[in-house]
Amino acid sequence: MSRIEDDARVLAYCRSGVSDRFLEQLFDIERATLVRRLDGAESHRVERGSGNTQYHIYDLQEVVQRLASTDDDALIEAIGKMRPEDVPVKLQKDFWAAMSTRRKYVEEGGDLWRTERVLAVYSDLLKTVRQQITLFENNLDQQDALSPAQRRIVVAMTDGLLESMYRATQEHFQGYTGYDHDLLLGGGEG
Repeated sequence: MSRIEDDARVLAYCRSGVSDRFLEQLFDIERATLVRRLDGAESHRVERGSGNTQYHIYDLQEVVQRLASTDDDALIEAIGKMRPEDVPVKLQKDFWAAMSTRRKYVEEGGDLWRTERVLAVYSDLLKTVRQQITLFENNLDQQDALSPAQRRIVVAMTDGLLESMYRATQEHFQGYTGYDHDLLLGGGEG
């Protein structure tokens, strides 16, 4: 077969769409990077191979344009999709400085709370709920419609509710440093 015939076959293959595996080898690029860079490609389609094999097929011209793109928007989009470990070493200091600035901005806007604040708000909420449950239990003594047996049942149920809240909160927050479950709930007794 001549070189011209080989070129014609390759060109016909490329025009029909190329697989992600072909692109990995052609551009010597890791699969994860390729998938991330081609995310949203208009020509993307999935074809089934034998068994459970799936082939992601792309238009070669679109792939070349996407991978070689120096468009500012494409660059910003690619940087936005980067994971911290993908950032080049020379840019890591700037990356983390930008992340810190972003965190401060979001925190000042009230959309990001520090753990201490979350625990304080949660603690206040739980103390209010605990207080209301305790008041409910205390108000039972003023009700004449309940028999002593009914009153004991309701008191036992509210005590059980308080105890289960205490245990659930203790289990949920046990891994947080600086967390005191007795302080959070105001104690475990009902």
